[in-house]
Amino acid sequence: MDAQEIRSTLQQFIHTLSGQTCQDDDDLFATGLLDSQGVLQLVTFLEERFHLNIDVADVTLENLGSISAIQRLVLAGTSL
Repeated sequence: MDAQEIRSTLQQFIHTLSGQTCQDDDDLFATGLLDSQGVLQLVTFLEERFHLNIDVADVTLENLGSISAIQRLVLAGTSL
């Protein structure tokens, strides 16, 4: 899966979760698109959809704060 497909998949997930759309660099927490329960759902989704094993230490605002950040995390995890 390439970067654009990952981005599209993530945007669809956020839309399904929140009912709203977002830009790649929108702060998902500041905009209210993602909350603590949403983080749990997101991590589960990422692990299942992209066959990742996300360590608790990787569950940070830096890694999950925007579509762009999540995309980088997925690309790093799928390239191993």
